Amino acid sequence: MKWSGLIRKLLFGILLIEVLMLSILVYNSVRLLNSTHAELFERTVKEEVTLMGSLLVSGLSVLDRALINENLQLFSKQANVKYAVVYDRRNRVMAKVGAVPINFKEDKYFEQAERDGIYDTEFKIRLDGQEFGSLRAGFSVEEIAELSDKAKLQNTVIAITEILLSIVATVLIGIYLINRISLLQKGARALQDGNYDYQMPVTSNDELGELANAYNELGSSLARSNKILLEKQDEIQQKATRFSSLLNSVNAVIFEASMHPFSINFVNKEAENLLGYPISDWNNPDFLQHIVHEDDLFTLKQFIKSPENEELHSFDYRVRKYDGDVVWLRQIINIEKSITQQFIHGILIDVTKEKRNADVERARDIALAENRTKNLFLANMSHELRTPLNAIIGYSELIYEENQSEDKIDRDAVSEDLNKITRSAKHLLALINEVLDISKINAGKFELSITEFNAQELLKDVTDMVVPLAEKNNNQLTVKLRDDFTIHADRQRLYQIVVNICANACKFTKNGDIELSVEREAGASYYLIIVRDTGIGIKPEEIDLIFKEFSRTEDVDKIEGTGLGLCLSQQLCKIMGGDIQVSSKYKSGSTFTVSMPLLVRARNPQQIVEKRAQTN
Repeated sequence: MKWSGLIRKLLFGILLIEVLMLSILVYNSVRLLNSTHAELFERTVKEEVTLMGSLLVSGLSVLDRALINENLQLFSKQANVKYAVVYDRRNRVMAKVGAVPINFKEDKYFEQAERDGIYDTEFKIRLDGQEFGSLRAGFSVEEIAELSDKAKLQNTVIAITEILLSIVATVLIGIYLINRISLLQKGARALQDGNYDYQMPVTSNDELGELANAYNELGSSLARSNKILLEKQDEIQQKATRFSSLLNSVNAVIFEASMHPFSINFVNKEAENLLGYPISDWNNPDFLQHIVHEDDLFTLKQFIKSPENEELHSFDYRVRKYDGDVVWLRQIINIEKSITQQFIHGILIDVTKEKRNADVERARDIALAENRTKNLFLANMSHELRTPLNAIIGYSELIYEENQSEDKIDRDAVSEDLNKITRSAKHLLALINEVLDISKINAGKFELSITEFNAQELLKDVTDMVVPLAEKNNNQLTVKLRDDFTIHADRQRLYQIVVNICANACKFTKNGDIELSVEREAGASYYLIIVRDTGIGIKPEEIDLIFKEFSRTEDVDKIEGTGLGLCLSQQLCKIMGGDIQVSSKYKSGSTFTVSMPLLVRARNPQQIVEKRAQTN
């Protein structure tokens, strides 16, 4: 049978059209498959990293490397995962698997992955708007490439076979292919729309049937993964909600701050309830320094400057609330260090009530102690006053009775009684003067009378007064003065100071030695009056008591006295610009050192009283 030119042309035309159409169909099919594969691959990768990111949130939120590594190992078991690495929010590597590239560059499109055969992607791990870190992973595209190549080959073979068989077969196959490709497109669109339950019909066991099965299996897998993801998201959300509720239910401010420079990154809602400032104000770098009480600002600055100081890991300071009230806060912190930064996690607790209770208890204890001391002083003082008063009254009555009798008056006996009355009156006057002097000093009304005199004259008067006191307890008194010099001071008050110290030494020393010496270095503007004794001494814990008003040590309580002598002497010294220091060894004696300027200038006693009140 001869073929006419028309038939040949028709056949050639049909064949040409078939070839062209089949080529176009094959090309379009391959392109569509590639596009579908790429979209499906990108969607699968996105779903997998999203799911993995959700699993990693719990580990990253507490920086649990073991949990992160465990989840990453499970992730790496998927066939197409070449590598994966997890970073925390400070870009520190928490875990990694596979060969991580040194220079990471994310592939925006599937075509970019075909250059090296790995699709590189990065996923920011966030929860409720807060970033916890990132996941970088590489997925092999070899399987997809092989699948595309296989599809190309299959379509080409089918096209050649159809051309060789017949135009009809070509048309039928073309129609068949178009119908199957439509099914694939429909399935791809279903996956794109999130309809993971869609199942493409499998009408044959050929490659397209296998591809349909693969699509169906992928859809089922994505459905399961999506279900797990939703469950995990719900679980994480519930945990985050419980954790947030727990933080906000704590009756304390919980905060996180970064150092160098200092900045508060996070506080719970209790911060606003405690101080009244909005949460946004706490993020200002100088927020705490603006609200801290000026007396406590130095301590806070020391903490910010050196947070490693363990003494400052827990300390108290005052702050001003939004309404102006001042409250006490106790700060307790823990430091977390990284390569480039330090982070502080801590709590702030309101301890205002505790501080106020402590102040009340302290004031009460001080008041009770002062009251006991004053009661003891009044008891001692009443005894001290009665003794000379009884002597004065008794000897006065004796003189009166003797004067009323008709017997001859014994003038010597009367003189002795009058002498005793005089001594008792002087002792009584000295006691009253001590009380009056203390009262004047405390009232800021004390005045000095500055005169010029020699040290030798002062020592002579003191010696005349102290020698009888020393002999009373069988003590040996030694007086030393290397060189005489001129003193400008209140002579009576300086005499009173030295006599008080020497009298105490004589009173508390028996059968011992007492040394009074005056020393002055050449060219010095001050001099020292030193009184040493070998008496009962002072216990170390009681040394601070001897210069306090009305206070007496345990051993001194057994000996008569008001407890005002040393206190008055110390105050007189300070008014004249001097001081008294004491060193003592219990049971072995004491040394009192009076340091005084050569030229005393009258000072305002009120300043002395105010300074002493601040010290107390």
